[in-house]
Amino acid sequence: NKIITLKEYIESKKEGQKEIYFISGTDKKNIEKSPYLEIFKKKNVDVLFLTEPIDEIILSSLMKFEDMEFKSIDNSNLDFVKNIKSEDSDNQEQKLSKEEKNEFEDFLKFYRDTLGDKVITVIETDRLTDSPCCLVNPDNMSSHIQKILQMMNKDFKTSKKILQINPKNQLIKGLTKLYILNKESDLLKNICIQLFDSAQMIDGISGIEPADFTSRIMDIMKETVNMAVNAKQ
Repeated sequence: NKIITLKEYIESKKEGQKEIYFISGTDKKNIEKSPYLEIFKKKNVDVLFLTEPIDEIILSSLMKFEDMEFKSIDNSNLDFVKNIKSEDSDNQEQKLSKEEKNEFEDFLKFYRDTLGDKVITVIETDRLTDSPCCLVNPDNMSSHIQKILQMMNKDFKTSKKILQINPKNQLIKGLTKLYILNKESDLLKNICIQLFDSAQMIDGISGIEPADFTSRIMDIMKETVNMAVNAKQ
């Protein structure tokens, strides 16, 4: 949380790091809460905050700085960061059992079928530590720059994204169990769609229907309350 130069960024880079990571947004407080930052905090890797609309355009024109390419952290390929050993050791993390893995794979297939062509695919990720899911770009063009291009050209189409799911998140674990118990559950489907829309909002994607979003929340709350009441009777 300090202002640094690109030279200072490179001086503090991890061994073998070949990219300068950044995230774009208009509000620093919202950026700090972004799920895209979770793996970088865990691995203690610096990320540049770009809070002015022109910032990313300038970086895109530079392309590199001292042979290091710029990469938005909403990109799907973060293999280098994932492979860095974290200070608290990844080996201490709870691993899914074989049964849990199989159940989760079945749940992912259900999620893909539920969203259909709204996304490229739905896959497991280990880039998240707390959040249930996030949307990532399959190429090097960030969501922020796509939004700028769309403002400049209304015919510009933003690319479809990949929905990445955190299998160790408690909500995702619960949804997986609900899927195993009742594959036809309306509550299950509604929560999955709501998570997707929430991920779109975090990503800054417009076009979400407020009426549908609100109605779905009401349905989820109503069914949750009914389940809680029935459990007490």
